[in-house]
Amino acid sequence: MSSPFQKKFCGKTPDPIKMLGDLNKDGKMSSYEQTRQDAIEANSPTNYGSPLEQKKQSEMAGYQAPDENQIFENLPTRQENKAELDAARFSQSRSKTLRKEMIKMPSGQAKSNLAQEVYNLHRQLGDAETKMRKQKKQDYGDILKAGATIAKNRGY
Repeated sequence: MSSPFQKKFCGKTPDPIKMLGDLNKDGKMSSYEQTRQDAIEANSPTNYGSPLEQKKQSEMAGYQAPDENQIFENLPTRQENKAELDAARFSQSRSKTLRKEMIKMPSGQAKSNLAQEVYNLHRQLGDAETKMRKQKKQDYGDILKAGATIAKNRGY
C-alpha cells in the first residue's frame, strides 16, 4: 500500500488542468463537472490567450490620439468624387469580365491589347480613391486653417 508520505509524492502538486472532476459510472464527466473543468482551464495561469487578443487588450489600455488619416477619412465625400468612384467601380466590374475573356484567348497582339485595357480599367478605381483622399485631406487642412483664423479673431 502506498502512502502519500513516500518520497515519490513529496514536493509534487497535481496540475489543476490535468485533474479531472468526478466521473460518473460510465467514466464520463457530468455537464456540471465539464463546465467546472472548463472554468479551471480558462483561469489557468498557463492560459494566456491568443497573441491577437493580448494585442487588442494592450491597445485598449491607454488612450491613443487618432491618426490624421483616420480623421479626414471620416469627412463626407464630395459629390464629384462619389460620381468618379461609382464610375471606377463600374470600370472595375467591366475589367473583371474582360479578364475572364482574356484568359481564354490565345497569346498574341489581341490578348496584349486586351490586357492593357483591363489594366487601365482596373487602375481607375485606385486613381479615384487616391484623388478622393487627397481632396479630403485638403478639406481637412482648410477646416484647420478656418478654425485657427476663428480662434485668432476671438483672441484665443
